[in-house]
Amino acid sequence: MIDINQDKKQAKDWSELDPSEAVMDADELAKLAVHGFETCDDYCGSRELYGQENCFCVRANFPSPSHYFLYLELRRLAKKLTSFSLLAELTKRP
Repeated sequence: MIDINQDKKQAKDWSELDPSEAVMDADELAKLAVHGFETCDDYCGSRELYGQENCFCVRANFPSPSHYFLYLELRRLAKKLTSFSLLAELTKRP
């Protein structure tokens, strides 16, 4: 169980973090974009209080909000490329 006051402080600190002070391996970001990441399956108090973009699951996977929003763009692109690849495979002529 997450302490609400501690979670609130962590969410505030994380949302104000300068992305130049946070480091994330590009390969790890790319893997997350391709495969996605796990969030709470059930009720998440952190998500309820602070929104999807500031919940504990997001903060645990991304060092800053900028990294998370970059992930969202890369994830969107990865899904599009996967769709194009699948469509190309399905429409291949023998």
